[in-house]
Amino acid sequence: MNGRSRGVLGFALYTQRRWSREDRAMLETVRRQLTLALERAESVAHLAEERRGLAAANEELVAFTYSVSHDLRTPVRHVTGFVHLLRQTLDGGLSPKAARYLNVVEEAAGRMNILIDGILQVSRTSRLTLSPGPVDLGALVDGLRRELRPGERERRVDWAVSPLPVVTGDADTLRQALRMLLENALKFTRTREVARIEVWAEERPDEWALFVRDNGVGFDPRYTARLFGIFQRLHRQEEFEGAGVGLANVRRIINRHGGRVTAEGQPGGGATFGFTLPSAGRVVGTHAAPSTAGAGG
Repeated sequence: MNGRSRGVLGFALYTQRRWSREDRAMLETVRRQLTLALERAESVAHLAEERRGLAAANEELVAFTYSVSHDLRTPVRHVTGFVHLLRQTLDGGLSPKAARYLNVVEEAAGRMNILIDGILQVSRTSRLTLSPGPVDLGALVDGLRRELRPGERERRVDWAVSPLPVVTGDADTLRQALRMLLENALKFTRTREVARIEVWAEERPDEWALFVRDNGVGFDPRYTARLFGIFQRLHRQEEFEGAGVGLANVRRIINRHGGRVTAEGQPGGGATFGFTLPSAGRVVGTHAAPSTAGAGG
């Protein structure tokens, strides 16, 4: 194999006989199958070694990111503190231009704090220990809707939530992922007179797929690959707040569960975000969140 002898395949006969053409063909077939099996085993071992190396490198990177993010807190805090002291020292003697400059510094420091929070959030998610168990997605969505209801005041939000399954996973991190998807749906439908948010699940041969669809501002499908990257934003900060880490966190959580994330959208035509979870040991849940309409969902 690969130009090297890996072993000897021997056959012993208990009677004297001449090898026929069919015998030789059979022996050649066995030899080829054994060689293929050895190659597959070597490939699997090589991939496992690479995976261990990548896991170790990723763990080091996460630890480094966490440490650096904490270290950045101090200089940002100093900038904010000295701007405040400068305002007090001048006590109203600031010119309009100087006041504008200080406002820019404060806003930049605030933005930096938001980015640091985002980095720490992603880092914490990567370091969390998962505790797999039964997770009722319907109950999770119901609870999250109650939590998010205060943000729906003075808005009309129509929810359409289909019966959702019970899956196997880590309840806390799956709750984070679902909360981010629902918060995004509420945020990006803010400009709509009536926001409509749909949540449903699809059972597939080896997995469950859950989707959240909204009728919000959507996005250009050419940039779909960027959506789940950290600090990637397709809308201006002035239009929609955020640090661009939420969907990156969703991807990390779902990847750690052995699933994958998806996104579809059109500018002005809404967006659909989804994720899959392996269905090993699945139990179909009977919990169904009722569809409601009106302000506050």
